[in-house]
Amino acid sequence: MAKRAKKKAATKAEKAIELEAITSPETTIETTAAPKKRGRQSPYDAEAKAAILKAAADARAAGKSWAEALDAARAAGYKGSLQYLMKTARESGVVKMKTRRKRRNTSAAVSVKSAKRKPGRPAKVATVVGTGLVDIEKIVAAMVGSRVAAAIGQAVAALETVTKELKNL
Repeated sequence: MAKRAKKKAATKAEKAIELEAITSPETTIETTAAPKKRGRQSPYDAEAKAAILKAAADARAAGKSWAEALDAARAAGYKGSLQYLMKTARESGVVKMKTRRKRRNTSAAVSVKSAKRKPGRPAKVATVVGTGLVDIEKIVAAMVGSRVAAAIGQAVAALETVTKELKNL
């Protein structure tokens, strides 16, 4: 335990000395060094890259495929792959990506659900989901109405029989 405490105290003292050396006005740190460049350097200079991108952009603007644009870029000195050409052309803004269509907003109340069919089956018929509750309410109302009518009919019949018996007395 005593060794560990001594070691901690020694490291704290070293850190304090380092901090003092850094913050003292006598020491100057040169900050004129340029930051290190990270990543792979481009094999093309600015002129060659501009010529390659122009060739690819002109080919795409003419309605040609990416493979044909790659051929045009290779004629301008490009040595890479099609994927990298597409990536650099899109990132530089020379070639724009097509925008994707957005989904239409569908109402939550009524959605169309189609039944899954096997090959050779008739065309799909869209079934509307969401209106089933109205149909169920109609069925329930009809059932309740018929049962209530039957119960009232029985009650009326029972009252009529009771009134006949009372008249006979």
